[in-house]
Amino acid sequence: MVEYDGTGFQGFQRQPGNRTVQGVLEESLEAVCGHPVSPVGAGRTDAGVHALGQVIHFDTTGRIPAERLERALNGLIGPEVAIRHPEDTTAEFHARFDASLRTYHYYVSRERPSPFIGRYVHVDEGLREECADRMNGALAVLVGTHDFAPFSAVGSGPASTIRTVREARVESCGALLKVTLSADSFLRSMVRIVTGLLLEIGRGRLEPGAIGETLAEGRRLYPVVSAPPHGLFLARVEYPDGYPPRAEAGQPPWRSQFEI
Repeated sequence: MVEYDGTGFQGFQRQPGNRTVQGVLEESLEAVCGHPVSPVGAGRTDAGVHALGQVIHFDTTGRIPAERLERALNGLIGPEVAIRHPEDTTAEFHARFDASLRTYHYYVSRERPSPFIGRYVHVDEGLREECADRMNGALAVLVGTHDFAPFSAVGSGPASTIRTVREARVESCGALLKVTLSADSFLRSMVRIVTGLLLEIGRGRLEPGAIGETLAEGRRLYPVVSAPPHGLFLARVEYPDGYPPRAEAGQPPWRSQFEI
């Protein structure tokens, strides 16, 4: 499992000429394993998006045991990335295709947050005091299996835009809000587009029914402004065998200040 601060990266996936999480992992893994390594991630997070529970797999002929990988890699990789709980797996395991559930969290504040968490929280001082109730009223319709094409980035994408959302909710703690979306998988920019509409609903510019109307029509009915990437975290990726244990992923970096 991998945690990272996405601020200084152009996303997870390798890109020529750009600094990415996958590229940094490749360099450190090659140094530790003694040969080129191609890590595969469960989710291709965008530039500026963070992860608390990204899962990767890689093949190696190196002799270093799994229990020593965490310390060896964390000694090389730099402060923006942390390796957690490495373990051996079967040759058939695939971090992306075997995943059964992915959970994202998006953090928003209705007022200026502490400078120690400000780079990870989107500030929107225009949100109404009752915004959490308005947002939850809008989200309930997303749960289930639907065509989420209106909530995906324009451009080439997967052949199917059908996805199954298991959970969609907003929780609040004072001025801080956490949007949680869990699904079998997500379309490109889907979480940020949904959150962008939620923010409009929370401000009162759109009514809570806007998301349901868009889903029913199968097309965009309202201008879409994706929520900024810095408030988004890939919180957890789950697998049919129960990996990872519940306590091992998904906690925000300011847990003591935001117990949700």
